[in-house]
Order: sequence, then structure tokens, then C-alpha cells
Amino acid sequence: HISGMAQILIKRQAALEHSAQTLENQEGDEIEGAGYRYNCGVCGASFTYQSSLDLHHKACHPRAPPMKLKVKTSATEQRRPVTKPILVVGPFWLKAWLRELEGLEDLSYFFIDCAELTNPTNPLCDRIRKEVGADLRSVLVEHSFPSYGAVLNVENFKLVYSGDTRPCQELVRVGKGASLLIHEATHADDMRDKAISDRHCTVAEAVDVATRMEAEYTILTHFSSRFEKLVPDLTVYGEKAKSMACAVDSMEVESDRLHLLPAISSRMCEELTKEYGDAVEAD
Repeated sequence: HISGMAQILIKRQAALEHSAQTLENQEGDEIEGAGYRYNCGVCGASFTYQSSLDLHHKACHPRAPPMKLKVKTSATEQRRPVTKPILVVGPFWLKAWLRELEGLEDLSYFFIDCAELTNPTNPLCDRIRKEVGADLRSVLVEHSFPSYGAVLNVENFKLVYSGDTRPCQELVRVGKGASLLIHEATHADDMRDKAISDRHCTVAEAVDVATRMEAEYTILTHFSSRFEKLVPDLTVYGEKAKSMACAVDSMEVESDRLHLLPAISSRMCEELTKEYGDAVEAD
């Protein structure tokens, strides 16, 4: 074992010495139709971006000489294909995070602050309509810090997403007649004071929002670990809950099968409780 380790160290030292001569003239290897690759002169690892190679070199080969890379373009000056910027809609603080990320990777995006989409006459609403073929509205909801709900209209299907919020009349107004409402129901009904202080909804409050919105179907989500069961029992809300269901992790629902979801929701929750037991009480 000692002899083998010695051979590895000798080979590694030779590679380090060789890299001093080769790294200065190292060039990116062109990938046909997709830009360039950057190869580590010490271990041969390959990366799409020079910034990724720099991070690898500092972490894995700290004793190796600094790299000086020169990248040649092809005869036609071909570089990585220019892709259409990704449309990103989010709260203002998300843009700061994206700028931080740009320091690590090349990003191509067009950012729209949710606040800009609270006014349906904003030209940015038209831009989204043209680019993605859908109408998108933001609604400033009632939470601890600036949070937004979303109302998306696609081919006569109206999707409303509440985000974290207390019952919000503006969301009810803008989302009126929703095909599907996805609404938070963080706390059990006996924890309304907690819901008010945390700026969240109880299950009963979420059910009431769905009723006032006249949503065709509703999926409740964002349940606190304080619930006695994994998900709340919606049958206690009678007729109001006949078109409602509870979300579970990794659940997928097709829009043309929403009518099946309420019928199987209670059964699904029963089986999950049998399988995993009651939720653990939070401290």
C-alpha cells in the first residue's frame, strides 16, 4: 500500500510540474455546434465554463500554478449559441439573487418584478401574453413581507395561486370564477390566533376564500406540522369541500382530470396516514 501511494504521489507531482508548461497555452476544445469546453491541465476534468474550471482548479489543485487560458474561436467566430432569454417573474429580491448567481454561471434572462403585473394595463403584461401565450396577473397578498399571488389565464383555464397570505379580498376579486385555486391552509382551525400572527390561513379560512371566489376546483396546501394528521379532513366542511382536495408531496394533477381529485382525496389521505402515521407535533 505504501509503494502504491508513493507511485501516486510521484505521478501527481509530475503532473503538477507538467501543468506549469501546458496551462499557459491551454485552449478550449470546440464542441460541434455548442461552443467550447475547458479541460483541466492537471486531471483532465472538462467544464463548459471557464469560471467552473477556475473554481475546480482552486479547490482540487491548490498547489498547481495559476492557469492562463486562451480560447480561440472557429474560423466563423462561432461561440456558444445565443439563446432566447428566459422570462423570470418574481418579487424584487429574487433579482438580487439572480445577479449573485451570474457571478458563477452565464445567465440569459429577462426579469419582471411581480409589482409590475398588478396593473393589467402595464405593457409588460402584453409582453408576457405575446411570449408565452397567456395572461398573467400578480396580486399583492397579505403576508409578513411583500408576497404575491398569481392569476394565470391559458386557453380558458384560469389558475389562481395564493402564495403565503391571510384571506385576501383582492385575490378573491381578481381570481373570481377560477378553474383551479391552489391556496395555502397552514394552520388548523383551532389555531386562528397563530395564523393571524404568522400572516397565514386556517383551513376554514382557505375554504371560505374558495367559496367566495367561486372556484370550480380547489387544492389546499402548505400544511403545518402542527396538524394532528398529515393533511386535514375536508369532509367536516360539507358541501363547500366537495370540489376540494389536499395536496401531498410530488402530487401531479392533469387539468382534464380535476373532477376525479376530490373523490379520491379523502381515501388518499387515509392511506397516507395508515402508511406514515400521524404528523409529529411541533415544539
